[in-house]
Amino acid sequence: EGRQHRDASADRGQSASEKLCGALRGPLQGGVASAAACVISNPIDIARAQMQVGMQVGIATPSGRLSSASFSRGSASFASGGSSSASCMQPPSTLSALRGLARSGGLLSGLGPAIGYNLVFNAGRFACFDALTHASSGAYPLASGFAAGLISGWLASPLARARTLLQVGGPMSTVETLCHRPFAAAPSWALRNAAHTSIIFSLFELGRRRLETDCPNAPISLLHLAASAMLLL
Repeated sequence: EGRQHRDASADRGQSASEKLCGALRGPLQGGVASAAACVISNPIDIARAQMQVGMQVGIATPSGRLSSASFSRGSASFASGGSSSASCMQPPSTLSALRGLARSGGLLSGLGPAIGYNLVFNAGRFACFDALTHASSGAYPLASGFAAGLISGWLASPLARARTLLQVGGPMSTVETLCHRPFAAAPSWALRNAAHTSIIFSLFELGRRRLETDCPNAPISLLHLAASAMLLL
């Protein structure tokens, strides 16, 4: 009730543009933060992607791309279980995979689409979830999270696909990869993100409401941080 009273008081005297800017500030901040974080996590993501498809990590050229023949051989090995040749042996650990990527100059593979994906996906799902939660008066956080993840996951799927293809050494450039079958497997990616978002966002929303009830005078930013920390428990 205390937060609702503060929100109602803040709404009075605000123009439509001020309300819109206020509503978009949080989602944009979340998108920018996740995009910045992926700069650090991208090398680990490259190692993960290459190991999952059975490639020898670190074989990407300095440009981040393989020749069409090399990429086809890697794809064929993945289809056959990843054991058709010695060149597809996985390294023993993620650390050695990262060392291989550093030697080959492949640590930045797919970084551009990865930044774009995190910005579009996270800003989109935060904005959708906030809008749906407000429209339903917070009655259906699980459904709101599912819809937010579904919409934003589908919209950002071309960037996710380009990121992964470039991370495993796809022969096309970033622009070519984005333009060639951009929404391939988009429904599957959207459903994956819908399930993921519905769980974490609904748990966050329930935790936030409980904290706001127990600590009505605490700063909103602190309550959000505490609700996020509760998801780790």
